[in-house]
Amino acid sequence: MIGLHYHETDGAKWGEIGYWLAKEFVGNGIITRSAQTLIDLGFANYGYNRIIIRASTLNQRSFAVAERLGFKLDVIMRQVAYFNDQFVDLKLYSLLREEWSPPQQSPILRHRVNDKLDIRFVEMRHAETILAQVDANRDHLREWLGWVDATNEVADIENFVRSVQKQYSENNGFQA
Repeated sequence: MIGLHYHETDGAKWGEIGYWLAKEFVGNGIITRSAQTLIDLGFANYGYNRIIIRASTLNQRSFAVAERLGFKLDVIMRQVAYFNDQFVDLKLYSLLREEWSPPQQSPILRHRVNDKLDIRFVEMRHAETILAQVDANRDHLREWLGWVDATNEVADIENFVRSVQKQYSENNGFQA
């Protein structure tokens, strides 16, 4: 799962990329390639000036994505998140439009990552599959995502999908 979230501060449009990945797919470059697609969409289609990625200082794989994509470390925010009954520090990375290299083609809303994986909008028909991945990876995800224990049935995912569809309809980003 990967999302591009819209923000606006004093008229400046910017985005935030968040992601998680089932344990069986870790280490295949999926998030890096997927995030690149969202970066291109944010700068080319949404007119963002800045895109950020936040990652726990304990999650080397997550902040390595930002570093591979050319993001710069802005700050380490001390004890700003709470995971596994403890406060954790987050690294905040950013990429500015002027640092971005536009792709040769316009970004598309369905992107082939590899022969087994596409990035597409989240749809209601994906709810059972998403829940199955959350269930199969709950222990892996729990360390980084506090919401996993509150996501126990298809209805929870369907509520998420409705909120995502509303977010997209209001031009406030999307989940893929």
